[in-house]
Amino acid sequence: MRIKSEKEKVGRQMETAFVVEKTIELEESIASIISQYFHSNDIDKNIVFRNIVLNNAIISLSSKIKLYRHINSIENDWPTPNIALFQKVMNIRNTFAHSSTSRVYILNEDKEIIDKHLSLKSVSGSGALKRSKRSDLLIEFEDAFREIKRHLHEINKIQK
Repeated sequence: MRIKSEKEKVGRQMETAFVVEKTIELEESIASIISQYFHSNDIDKNIVFRNIVLNNAIISLSSKIKLYRHINSIENDWPTPNIALFQKVMNIRNTFAHSSTSRVYILNEDKEIIDKHLSLKSVSGSGALKRSKRSDLLIEFEDAFREIKRHLHEINKIQK
């Protein structure tokens, strides 16, 4: 039983790592677009801007998204981003990174288990505590990630 429990724990850790790594991938794509937008002929300035100014210790992912959104609003030939997808990715990433997993059992009137799943708790924008299935959050994350990557790829093609 202990081995199964450890395997499940490792599986959950891999899912969390996946969500965090994919979010970092999006952050890098956004930073690349911002860097390209402010590109200078001075290579040293480009390096400082990309590696220091856009470093996540100085400008968070949330701030990069805000900056990207502003740049996008003044670039008429860029497709408009779905900001709700960016927010969804950040919220799910935070949920995976900062919430512990719990088992949820759904019982019928006869106290028989009719459903069981792994759950994560998060706080909604209104401050309400929300419980979500891990598997559902992972699917939502992957869908939003895929759509954002498609959008950012379109911007990259325009910038070239």
